[in-house]
Amino acid sequence: MVQPDGFVETGKENMENVVDQCIYLRVNGSNFDMKDLREAHYVLGIEILRDRSRGILGLSQKTYIDRILKRFNLQSCAPGKAPISKGDKISKSQCPDNDVDNASMQIVPYALVVGSLMYAQVCTCPDIAFPVGQSDYLDIVGYSDVDFARYLEDKKSTSGYIFIMTGGAISWKSAKQTLIASLTMEAEYELPEWFFQSMPALRVLEWPRNGDLTKLLMQKGELINLRYLNLSDTDISQLPIEIKGCCQLIILLLDGTEKLKAIPKGLLSELSALQVFSRVPTQYESHEDKSSGLGVNVSLLEELESLKHIQDASVVLSTLDSVEKFQSSSKLQSCIRRLIIENPSSTSSITKMLQDADFRNLQDLFISNCSLQYLTCLVNVPLLRFLFATNCPLLEEIIANQQAGQRIIGFTHLKQLNMNGLPELKSVCGSAMAFSSLESVYVSKCPKLKKLPLNSQSGKRNTVLIGEEEWWDQLTWTAGATKDVFSSKFIPFSDFRSWSLEPSYTYEGAVMKR
Repeated sequence: MVQPDGFVETGKENMENVVDQCIYLRVNGSNFDMKDLREAHYVLGIEILRDRSRGILGLSQKTYIDRILKRFNLQSCAPGKAPISKGDKISKSQCPDNDVDNASMQIVPYALVVGSLMYAQVCTCPDIAFPVGQSDYLDIVGYSDVDFARYLEDKKSTSGYIFIMTGGAISWKSAKQTLIASLTMEAEYELPEWFFQSMPALRVLEWPRNGDLTKLLMQKGELINLRYLNLSDTDISQLPIEIKGCCQLIILLLDGTEKLKAIPKGLLSELSALQVFSRVPTQYESHEDKSSGLGVNVSLLEELESLKHIQDASVVLSTLDSVEKFQSSSKLQSCIRRLIIENPSSTSSITKMLQDADFRNLQDLFISNCSLQYLTCLVNVPLLRFLFATNCPLLEEIIANQQAGQRIIGFTHLKQLNMNGLPELKSVCGSAMAFSSLESVYVSKCPKLKKLPLNSQSGKRNTVLIGEEEWWDQLTWTAGATKDVFSSKFIPFSDFRSWSLEPSYTYEGAVMKR
C-alpha cells in the first residue's frame, strides 16, 4: 500500500507498506490529536519498573495485592517466606460436615481469595522478567522437592519442580502425586519417564542433598545439551546408561552417593567433553572406623585417564590395584584435586605413590588406616588446603627431617589440619610457621603430640584449636605470645556443642556443615 498523504516518511518516499495496511485505512482521510504520555507506568493494574542504569525491567502488582489484602481484612497480617507452613497436613476432616459448619463457611470468601491470587500469579509470572544476570549462554537449572503423605486419607504426596533460566522461572508445577505412599519406602521420589522430554535445552541439572531421589529415569536422546549434573548426597542407586548420550557434559558430581552400586562400565569414557569428575564421601563420623564404600576400581580410573579434557578429579582409593593404577598414571596424578586413601592393603605402595606422585593440583588429602610413618611428600604440594590423617597407628611425624629455615610449600595455603587416632604422632613439622591461611586445627587421640608448629602470626584468621583439655594442658610453646594468642581460640571437647566444627572428608564437606 502506498503511503497516504500526511504519512510519508522522509527518506522513504518510494517505499510501500506491505505488512499492516489497517493502520492507514483506519485513519485515512481524518486527523486527530494525540497526547504523548511518555513511558507507561501501569498496564491493567500492573506496575512497570525500569532501571536503565542496571539494565532492569520488571513488573509489580504491589498495589493490586495491597488492595486484595485490604479487601479481605488481611492488611495487618504478618509476612511469611513460604505460602504454606512446613508440616501442614491436608485432610477431608477439615471440611464442614454439618449445617452449622456449612453456615459458618458461607461468610468465608474462599473462592474470591483464590481467584484474586490466581490473577496476581498469572500476570506477574517471573518468566517474563528481564534477565538480571548476564551469561555466555542460557543455562537452565532445575529443582524438585516432595513432601511425604500430606493427604491423610489416601497417603498421597505433593511434589513440585521449578526450572530457572538466567535468574527467572520458566517452568514450574506443584501437584498431588498418583503414587500411594503408605510406607516411607514407598514414598521414594522417582521422576516420571517423560520428565526430560520437553527440556532438550537443559544445560544444568542440580539435585544435591535430596534424599528422596532414588532413580534418574531418562530416555536415549534426552539431555543431549546437559553441561552440569550434580547428584551429590542423594539416594540414587544406579545411573542410567543413557547418560552416555550427554556428549557435552562437562561436570559430573556424585559425592556422598553411598547407595550408588556402581557406575556403568564404559559410561565415563563416552563423556568426551568431561572436565570435572567427583565421587568422594561427605558424611564423616569421628566415632566410626569404617570404609566409605566409594572406592574406585581400576576400570573406572582407566576411563578417567582416557578422557582428553579431564582436569579435575576427586576419588577414593581403597584397594591395592587402584593405588598401583593411580601411581602409574601421571595424568591422573596431575588432575587429582581431592584424594581419599583408606584401608589400603600395602603400605609400601602407598608410600611410593605419595613420594613419586605429581600432586600439582591436589587440594584435599584424607588418609585413613594406613601404616605410614611420615607424610614428608607434602612438602612440595603447592595448593594443599586440607589434611586429615586418622587411625594411622605408625605415623610419627607429618613432615620429617625438616631443615632449619626450609620452607614447606605444602602448608602455604593450608586451611584445615585434622589429626585423629595417631598414637605415635610426636610432631607436625620441625619449626614454627605463620600458617597465614589456617582456619582450624583438630586434634583427638594424639597423646604424644606435645607441640604445634604455630607462631603468633598463625592466629590472624581467627584460627580455632579443637581438642581434649588434657592435651591442651600438656602443650609446650616456643613463645609465650603464641600461647596467649591461642588460649582464647581453644575449644575443648567438653565445651564441644556444635557438630559443625567436626572435620569431614574434604574441605567442602567441612564448610558445608558450617
